[in-house]
Amino acid sequence: MAALFPRGVPDEVEVVSWSWHTNIFTTGTSGQNTLEIQYHVNDRWLLARITINTISGARVIEGAYVNELPDSLEKINEFTLKGKSLLSYIVLLVVVLVPIFVLTSLVLCIRTRLRRRKWLWLIFILFGVVQVSLNWTNGAWQTNLFDISFLGTGWNRFGLYGPIILHASIPLGAIIFLWKRKQLEVRNAINTI
Repeated sequence: MAALFPRGVPDEVEVVSWSWHTNIFTTGTSGQNTLEIQYHVNDRWLLARITINTISGARVIEGAYVNELPDSLEKINEFTLKGKSLLSYIVLLVVVLVPIFVLTSLVLCIRTRLRRRKWLWLIFILFGVVQVSLNWTNGAWQTNLFDISFLGTGWNRFGLYGPIILHASIPLGAIIFLWKRKQLEVRNAINTI
């Protein structure tokens, strides 16, 4: 690992990620600290990561890694539309359109005259099910069949310069409400007579 670091003072040193987890057991506590630091030295970029476990007060280094990077993590994981696959563009479009669809359905539900269980419909509309996640940097994707997402979409990023992960879900509540809306209005009109 030391051989990867060239001689001289680094041009830039930056903490890009830090995490800390603690577990409490009846027999004691354990924790894990992970730190990632990005180095820029003589036109080379390096990413160093160290993980330290703490078990009942004793600290043990679980792992230490150094990898050479082609560029800074900020550049590698930047959000750009260049060179993306068709799947990436489709997921991005869905991430933008699903919340609009959900909110439109929510407004329609609020304006629809329902005598019973309107609040259940409102809650059902707000959440999407079955999540597809896409790593915007490398195009890797995964599906989670047992996921419930507020407004049906979202995104996250781990660390300061980690890859952006886009999430899209099926707005099942909004779809079912729009499909049954006319029936619900007719049923409500009959019940009020």
